[in-house]
Amino acid sequence: MKILLTGGSGFLGWNFCKALRFKHEITALYLQHELFLEKCQFQKVDIRNRDDVFEIVKKVQPESVVHTAAITSVQLCEQDRELAYSVNVEGTRNVLEASAEVGAKFIYISTDLVYSGDGSFFTEDTPPDPKSYYAQTKLEAEEVVKTYDNYIILRLALMYGWGNVFTNSFSDWLHTELRAKRKVKVFVDQFRSPIYAVDAVMAIDELISKDIRNEIFNLGGSERISRYDFALKFADVFGYPQDLIVPVPMDSVKTYLARAKDCSLNIDKIQSVLSFKLKNVDEGLNSAKKS
Repeated sequence: MKILLTGGSGFLGWNFCKALRFKHEITALYLQHELFLEKCQFQKVDIRNRDDVFEIVKKVQPESVVHTAAITSVQLCEQDRELAYSVNVEGTRNVLEASAEVGAKFIYISTDLVYSGDGSFFTEDTPPDPKSYYAQTKLEAEEVVKTYDNYIILRLALMYGWGNVFTNSFSDWLHTELRAKRKVKVFVDQFRSPIYAVDAVMAIDELISKDIRNEIFNLGGSERISRYDFALKFADVFGYPQDLIVPVPMDSVKTYLARAKDCSLNIDKIQSVLSFKLKNVDEGLNSAKKS
């Protein structure tokens, strides 16, 4: 299948290309960081430039578009709202409308942060209540995507796994710090449904091929866990001393995520359509170790 992927140098985009480049014909767009992978074409395109987006989509003629590109830093989105809106909302509009021109299926990567963070196991029917400007832009982009007639919106949980030299994950950061024997402060009171990046990619791949359209899915792992307990499990699997991990409450650190204390997801809906079981943290970390 011909797939156009935005955000090719980002964490999810990179893992998507690595895992599926021998199965699909993938063209991956990037803006700042050019990468090289056998059997994957990387093209520099700024999704804010409507003409350039339409040109590359017309050239590639993708059957599916996977839109992962975004300003994902909550702090940067707060500090530069104009930039955040231009990329996360207007950029999404450009990619969506170009996709419509060629009739491509559109997979939009949203975030678990569209939920309030005040509760547990949010379902797709829970009214969104974003607490950051980043999450607001992602939710507004969801509304743009819903104007199309062949979309899937994935509200993605915190991912872990291995990134690249430009983009990494929570687990990459833990690996770097613990390997250097540095203590890490980790929130004891923020709960998520972390998902192994390869599981996220495999789920997207299945959804591309299935006759499913115009649906919203939560996409997370099968376990609700605090960042602190995740870090303890990470240390155990990779053989690092657990006393390097220091539990701290969220309100002890200046953070733009202060109100997103529990964004854990109910994943029953997506699990019901997938052919494989989404991993819990122990299973995911052990898979990451083997890779």
